[in-house]
Amino acid sequence: TGGTLTALALHKPELQKDVMGVVFVSPNFGVNNPAAPMLTLPAARYWLPLLVGKTRSFEPLNDTQTLHWTTTYPSTAVFPMAASVKAAIALDYSDSIQFRSMVSVTIGEPISLQTYKESFLKNEIKI
Repeated sequence: TGGTLTALALHKPELQKDVMGVVFVSPNFGVNNPAAPMLTLPAARYWLPLLVGKTRSFEPLNDTQTLHWTTTYPSTAVFPMAASVKAAIALDYSDSIQFRSMVSVTIGEPISLQTYKESFLKNEIKI
């Protein structure tokens, strides 16, 4: 959700004036659950917990996740996140992003960002 909030903030001129760039690592621009659209329905904050329960829990995948993640939280905690995602995906990013890149795994010698950018601008890298 940090990426979502960053994207929202960067659409405010007073918050983007001193920003040189942003790297999004696994930003939240969509909720990976088929029931996610229900989170932004009218008055969902009131009726959805009646359907799904007061809390949401999941089994951690490993000890690190157990240590660093909240595995049980109020079901209402997801509503601000869902509203932020909905707002972020509705924005126009065409003027905001001057250089688009992709996430990749490099096997072999790493490439410099400048070389990558030059190759991208020459259309040598296909997305």
